[in-house]
Amino acid sequence: MRIILKSALLVAFSAVALLAAPKLRLSTTTIGPVSIAVGGSSTQVVEVWNAGDGALSLSFASTETWATASAGASRPCTTRTGTCIPVAVAFNATGLTAGVRSASVTLSDPNAWDAPQTIAVVLQVGGPLPSPTTLVVPPGGTASATFSTNGAATVTSDSPFLTVTLDSAGTFIFPRRYKITGRSSVTGEQLQNGNITISGGAAVENRTARVTLRTTTQPILSWTPAETERVQAVRGLPEFWPRHAHLGRSPGRLGADRLAKGQRFVCQRSGGSRG
Repeated sequence: MRIILKSALLVAFSAVALLAAPKLRLSTTTIGPVSIAVGGSSTQVVEVWNAGDGALSLSFASTETWATASAGASRPCTTRTGTCIPVAVAFNATGLTAGVRSASVTLSDPNAWDAPQTIAVVLQVGGPLPSPTTLVVPPGGTASATFSTNGAATVTSDSPFLTVTLDSAGTFIFPRRYKITGRSSVTGEQLQNGNITISGGAAVENRTARVTLRTTTQPILSWTPAETERVQAVRGLPEFWPRHAHLGRSPGRLGADRLAKGQRFVCQRSGGSRG
């Protein structure tokens, strides 16, 4: 009887302990793209709160040294009602060259439900739109590139073959994403130069970037920034496997033959190429 009673009490205390555990909640699990000057710094705040019992005891880790996180004192939430812990995610671009970088910041609590959790961050060092940017298209075709600003901005084009649209208000808290589309109206090889101007935004983002629309009859290779090991071949290019990339099929646009050794083609990173 005593053994049964002790077991029952142990189960009851365990259940109470589980019910009393804190629950980690975040106002967002994504930050960026955030524009920052080369060698500059910036900080974004994510609000964290406890949706359970007890108290949170947070620790932080990052996959990159340029992104760090720290917790501030509890205060009223700005994204919801109640009390939140502001977690400052700090970016330091010292020693970084211009370009887009990503990292993961992990929030942990050994006693909390739904922990650890990860915040994905994207950093645009040197601003949102590289200059020059090149769009490569077949005759009569289109190509596009996207870029983001930290907040609202005015983006204009000075050329009829380049259009700019607000692609999305952003699934994240901070950025606005824009899409540049280049449309070819020629039948052969040609280079057309235009300018995209960003104004009314953050100082690091205000700029005039040169955009070149290259029309070519050569095959075009394109790949997305996320596909560092998978390169898609378009316009009838077959498949091959070089050392650090592999050409896969782009649905409806590829033939089934193999790329001949020495065959020439034009490379482009889709969604924001430099040509």
